This record gives sequence, C-alpha cells and structure tokens, in this order.
Amino acid sequence: YKDYYSTTDENIKITNNPSNAARVDLISPAGTVIASGTVNSGTATISVGQYHYPMAANIKVYDSANNVIASTENAVNIFGGDVYLYN
Repeated sequence: YKDYYSTTDENIKITNNPSNAARVDLISPAGTVIASGTVNSGTATISVGQYHYPMAANIKVYDSANNVIASTENAVNIFGGDVYLYN
C-alpha cells in the first residue's frame, strides 16, 4: 500500500491540561487552526480522521480568555488514536 496509515480511531486526546484550560487547538506550521476541542475534566478530544497523516501541528492550550497557557515548543507529528500528555 502507498501512503497507508493504521490508527485505533479518528480522535486524539490531549490530557493533563492545566486546571484553567478551556480549549486546545492544533495549529499548522503556517499558523492556521487545523482543529480544536474543548477541555473537559483536564482532557481535550479532537477528531483528526479527515486529515492526511502524518499531520504536523503545534498543540496550543488556551484559557477562557483565549490566552495561551501551554504549547508544544515545535510542531509534532499527530496520528489518530494517539494520546498526548502535556506536562
């Protein structure tokens, strides 16, 4: 198969978010929002099944005032079914 990827589902989870986290965005290297999810009980679940893998993006966590409170330093390769733990 050419360009074949197998994942466990079409969602990723970003866990261990700060207590004041409200939203998590996946930001493309060009700076556009690829996908977004709200934070519930410290975890954001974002559907990424419609994207071509590997999908490179920064993970940015925002509070309710839209301030960035956590972010990956560089773009990471994202695949459906993955869980991302941010400390």
